Amino acid sequence: MLKAPSRTQGACGAIQVGGCGIWRIDVIDLEDYTAGAYRCTEERIASGEIVDDAESDAD
Repeated sequence: MLKAPSRTQGACGAIQVGGCGIWRIDVIDLEDYTAGAYRCTEERIASGEIVDDAESDAD
């Protein structure tokens, strides 16, 4: 059995292998997802949407 969920924005691509519900993901897909999450967070901090905890701790 092999399942591949439909990808939505912000989702990390993976496949489900076998009947035990084990999910597999390629290292490059995980690295791309993580890098995108960091970029998104940096943009939200720069826009003031969220506060950088490191900067508020320094006060």
